[in-house]
This record gives sequence, structure tokens and C-alpha cells, in this order.
Amino acid sequence: MNGVIKSWALSSNCSSARACQCYRKVGAVASGHKTSEILSVRDCDYLKVLELNNFITIETISTNSLGIRKLFVYNKKSLEAVLKRKVVKRILVDLGYPNSDDYKVLVAHLVEKLKQSDEFPHEIGFFLGYPIKDVIGYMGLKSLPHTKTLSWQVYGSPVLSDEIFCKFCEGQNQINRLLEIASKENFYDTDFDRDFA
Repeated sequence: MNGVIKSWALSSNCSSARACQCYRKVGAVASGHKTSEILSVRDCDYLKVLELNNFITIETISTNSLGIRKLFVYNKKSLEAVLKRKVVKRILVDLGYPNSDDYKVLVAHLVEKLKQSDEFPHEIGFFLGYPIKDVIGYMGLKSLPHTKTLSWQVYGSPVLSDEIFCKFCEGQNQINRLLEIASKENFYDTDFDRDFA
């Protein structure tokens, strides 16, 4: 894992379970373990996420009256590799996406769809880095048996799906370990004389 990402995680203050979950997911995207995530973040967490802007790209889907932002956060290199796949490109074009080799155009189209509806379009699985076979199976484009459920529905052989799921988990677990170290350091930095006087 990149030293900058490690430093970022170690300097993170998980003030809530929601903040910790956000940081785990963003860290996994920044480190390349996950292609992208859709997150809802408060302003204070958003500022922390922005610190990783050299490793991730952030698209704002919406902001509510409480200042909570819904974000599409992605790893450019990982997402670009997925969207260059011919089968993915063909399906996206069939779904009304522009016929473009520029991944940014495809991301912009997805973000517009997300802004217009509270429901996620089925093709979002491609953007989230789910196995192509699972997205195709879920969309009903190929007859594959439903095998099991991870963070997504798995179709056909689960071997590749399990490998990708483990990679996602590994990235989050690495960040989580760093967040736990940071949390302990913050605890021990507490002014005990003031607290126990």
C-alpha cells in the first residue's frame, strides 16, 4: 500500500462508525483494491476524503439539506480498465451510453442517471468492479444460475467472484487496521491529567 494512503489512514479520526466505514471504503478504492464506491458523507468526512484526490476521483451525485453528499468515488486506473472491455462497452452502448473510448464520458453518463433516480441502474455493477459475468447474469443478458450472494449476486462459477470479493475485503481490512492504530494513538494522546483530576 502506498505510503501516502497509510499516512492518510493513520491521521484519520474515526469519530463515528459511519466515518470509519467511509474511510475504509475510500481507502480501498484509493489503494486500488476496489474500483469504486458510492458513499454518503458528512462535510467533515468529505474534507478527509478530498485529501486522497491524487488517488481517487470524486463525482458528487447530490447534496441534501443537511449537507450530506452522495458521492461516486473511483480509482481512475481500475475503472478505465473495466470500461475498456469490449463486452462492457457494447452493453453500455445498448443501454444508451455514448459510444466513447473516454471513460470520463461514461462516468458522466452514469452520474447523470444516478442524479435522475433514487434507484441504481443494473449496469452500475460494471462501474463498481463486480465480475462481468455476475453483472450480465443479474441483468438477465445470459442465462447463468444464481450461485450465491456476496456484496452482489453471484452467477455461474463463484471462483472469480470469491477472488474479487476477497480483494475488496483485503483493501478494507488493511485500512481498518490502520484506523484502529490511529484510534488507539488518539486515545493515548488524551490529556489524562485533565480528565482524571
